[in-house]
Amino acid sequence: MNKPKGVAVAAILLACVLSVACQKKEPEQKSASPVSPLSVVEVRLGAAENGMLKPQTADAPILASVKLQGAARGQMLRAKLLDLRDGQQVGVDERSITQSAQVQSFRFENAQGWKPGRYMLEVTLDGKLASQQDVDVMGAETNQASTGS
Repeated sequence: MNKPKGVAVAAILLACVLSVACQKKEPEQKSASPVSPLSVVEVRLGAAENGMLKPQTADAPILASVKLQGAARGQMLRAKLLDLRDGQQVGVDERSITQSAQVQSFRFENAQGWKPGRYMLEVTLDGKLASQQDVDVMGAETNQASTGS
């Protein structure tokens, strides 16, 4: 009769050892922080001088910066500039993102100068809209009138 008790004790001990071994592995898996997917966290449109946004003039490039956060695995970031008077696309830049937590800069230039009016920047990440922002381009006369010169 001692044999069945010994087997039962051995089985209990084995269950305890396995339980402790499993418990040791479980916290290691939980301690690894989950990686968040890549996302657009901020879009800034326009050039700044001394911390202040400068008015967009017809002869200056239209600048944009896109701050990203999360795990990058080759996602496609696309910045598209549209002329809102007629809806025409006047600039596009697309790139594959392979580094996490970064800022991407975009520069849209027009050799003939931008027509005064309103433009819209659309930013997409893997085809999903992440941001839309408008910028007003001022002509030389409009810019002088607004500054009082």
